[in-house]
Amino acid sequence: MIEIIYYNGQTAKDLSVQEFENIYPIKEGFVWIDFFAPSSNEIKKILVDLFHFHHLTIEDLLVFTDHPKLDEYDDYLFGIFHSIVYHENEMRVATWEIDFYLGNKFIITNHLKPIIFLPTLKNKFRNKNEIILKGPEFILQNLLLCMVESYFPVLNYIYKKLDEAENEVFTVTQRDTINDIYKMKRNLSIIKRVLIPQMEIFETIDKLNLKYISEESKFYFNDILGHLEKINSMVDNYIDMAKSTLDAHLSISSYKMNQVMKTLTIITTIVMPLTLIAGIYGMNFEHMPELKMRYAYFVVLGVMLIIAIVLTTIFKKKKWF
Repeated sequence: MIEIIYYNGQTAKDLSVQEFENIYPIKEGFVWIDFFAPSSNEIKKILVDLFHFHHLTIEDLLVFTDHPKLDEYDDYLFGIFHSIVYHENEMRVATWEIDFYLGNKFIITNHLKPIIFLPTLKNKFRNKNEIILKGPEFILQNLLLCMVESYFPVLNYIYKKLDEAENEVFTVTQRDTINDIYKMKRNLSIIKRVLIPQMEIFETIDKLNLKYISEESKFYFNDILGHLEKINSMVDNYIDMAKSTLDAHLSISSYKMNQVMKTLTIITTIVMPLTLIAGIYGMNFEHMPELKMRYAYFVVLGVMLIIAIVLTTIFKKKKWF
């Protein structure tokens, strides 16, 4: 599927592929071409036959690439960026990718999955939003800003889950809290793995004189870098929070286990001499003098009771329970 929006300097309108071919190469204004899960024929007609893009970029276009990148060619920039989405039922973060070509009079975007904010950006373009009409790099800046801002709701949700897990650590709960903590920690690691390379790319945009990124638009790209740095700081804090919660959970679990073992040990210690006495008198030897005593049974029970009381008193004085 291809959507083409052309701005001729006065109005922005949608074009068919045939209409775009008739005005190419573009003499005035600029165009935004958006591919959504394109067919091989659509890619060949636009990207190969018209724009003659490098075959390596087209190969990257057709598959999911888990590492962000920005490559500069003679006539265009090619980039891959990622944003994140949270699958609540699975408690899992997933990344989605957008690829773009940025040139003097065009921006071409490609994505294999629907992107919820793209229709809003396209309508801004059609309605001649003041910033977007400044040029293709400003469309790209708005697009990347929306991608970066999509991190915040996911991070807020992860924080909420970590806060719930932290509260549950100190209460009696039937849920598998430690499993939730591990999932959140893994999600944060996924975000971190995508985030760092993208920060490096925006730092490159700021430092290098890229052909199709104007000095004016650099201020807007720097604003995105500021967002990414804030997100990176949040991720670091949440990773520390997850580690602290996990350590607390393990410490409390270990403490509870020690308490259980301590109680069982005390019970075993008290029962041990009683078991010894019962074992001795359960050997059934014929010549055991105590067996013939009239009140031997009650005497032995009394001795066992006294031993249990004495041991319990000793353990209480030592504050073992």
